[in-house]
Amino acid sequence: MLGPLVIQLCAFGHTQIKLLVAQNNGWKVPKNVPEGGWTDELEKKRKADQAAIDKAIPLTDAEQKKKEDMLAKGFADWNRRDFQQFVRANERWGRKAMDKICKEVESKQPEEVEAYAQVFWKRWKELDNWSSIKAQIERGEHKINRRIEVQSASGKKVKSTPHPFHRLTINYGGNRGKNYTEEEDRYIICFLQRLGYDHDHVYDELRRQIRNEPLFRFDWFIKSRTSVELQRRATTLINLEKEMKPDSKSKGKGKNREEDEEEEEPPTKRSKSQSGNSKKASSKGSSQAASPKPKSGESSKSKAGKGGSSKKKGKK
Repeated sequence: MLGPLVIQLCAFGHTQIKLLVAQNNGWKVPKNVPEGGWTDELEKKRKADQAAIDKAIPLTDAEQKKKEDMLAKGFADWNRRDFQQFVRANERWGRKAMDKICKEVESKQPEEVEAYAQVFWKRWKELDNWSSIKAQIERGEHKINRRIEVQSASGKKVKSTPHPFHRLTINYGGNRGKNYTEEEDRYIICFLQRLGYDHDHVYDELRRQIRNEPLFRFDWFIKSRTSVELQRRATTLINLEKEMKPDSKSKGKGKNREEDEEEEEPPTKRSKSQSGNSKKASSKGSSQAASPKPKSGESSKSKAGKGGSSKKKGKK
């Protein structure tokens, strides 16, 4: 007999079948004591639930036949792992990308996944947590649409720029950041546009290209970035591109963008030059502090002394 979880995933969802499953398996309603303590009302509810299980009416012959038909048509061989893979695939690729969704559900054939998807989208509201599943999938689809929109805009910009790896301009606004140079950002944008944002392992490939790029032969900062860090930087650049569009709703939120970028970015770059500048500034300050200006009285006396000596020379 199938458990309630499998019944839910198979899109059965009949209370009578669930009660019969509990009765056949000898299940007992547990006494879960809440923080406030066990009350008479909770005890009455527990006894009522247990009585419903004990008095579950057996299925008639017609109902038994119907149950067997439902088992044959209800994807009884789908378990929790298959279901979670299906939901995550819809979140990652969108509900219309059936080819990619079929590849994500490893234990099923493509035709099985397609048949399950048809029933799922017709009866998904029968699931207990359907609202959270809907929000999860729609959140992923929103990211996909946003990425396609920005990719299209950046693609037009790259194609319209001659020699984009050297001449592409990036509109930072007030969100330049402190770690990556414009040359490095240009390379990230152009390479992602060439390979495709939705390419498998695109950031691993970007990391390999950067390490073999003669342009960055002595740039140890960009060569030492991980795939995750490059992905974060690409996300920051994509957000900048979207924010700098004239009709963007997020325009004028540069302060928040800067704070997000500081949280995302790795430690600051080229600390030696920064430390050298700070040393120069400190040496200037120390030299000024070591040689204070003369007092007003002392300066007037020295001037008077000089004047007197010049007068004596004139008399002679």
